[in-house]
Amino acid sequence: MVVTSETRVRVMVVDDDPLIFELFLALAARHPAVELLGAASPEEAMAMSRAEPPDAILLDHNFPTAEYPRSDDSVLSRMSRGLTGLEAVEYLRAAAPNAVITIYTGATGL
Repeated sequence: MVVTSETRVRVMVVDDDPLIFELFLALAARHPAVELLGAASPEEAMAMSRAEPPDAILLDHNFPTAEYPRSDDSVLSRMSRGLTGLEAVEYLRAAAPNAVITIYTGATGL
């Protein structure tokens, strides 16, 4: 995608910490071509992406609803918890096939 003065780039920030979204909002305010969207969970991001796909997705890896998967996780236990950022990538890719997806984390000890 070539960005011109008329081009709007839709960037979705997916993070449960509202301060992180505020940080990205402050950065985007300096760039009028950037339209920033926020989602508090991977599940919310998937719904928003289906409705109107973003051009880029900045995706936190850790969410309080998602426990880290264990090797002995059953299908039922995985279905009853939220997604991690990494697990959400394939679903977000299906909802927004042309989006650039970046995963980040502020967590220590992973």
